[in-house]
Amino acid sequence: MENDPIKDITLFQIKRKITNIYKNFFFILEDLNDSGYNINDETYQKIRKRILDNANDAIREIEESFSKLNISIK
Repeated sequence: MENDPIKDITLFQIKRKITNIYKNFFFILEDLNDSGYNINDETYQKIRKRILDNANDAIREIEESFSKLNISIK
């Protein structure tokens, strides 16, 4: 960022939570496969890519929005 510790810690926490969400989507996808939904490898990889693409897009959009903000604590 721009040496703004408040922005940095806030953005770090948001990115960490987004990462946790998409990791949980992977666990759900594996659980479905283990439960007999028989997701073939091609479909699994397609869904996995969508999860990653959407998570990365969300992080990029949040970073862009944060670059336009001034945050201060009272």
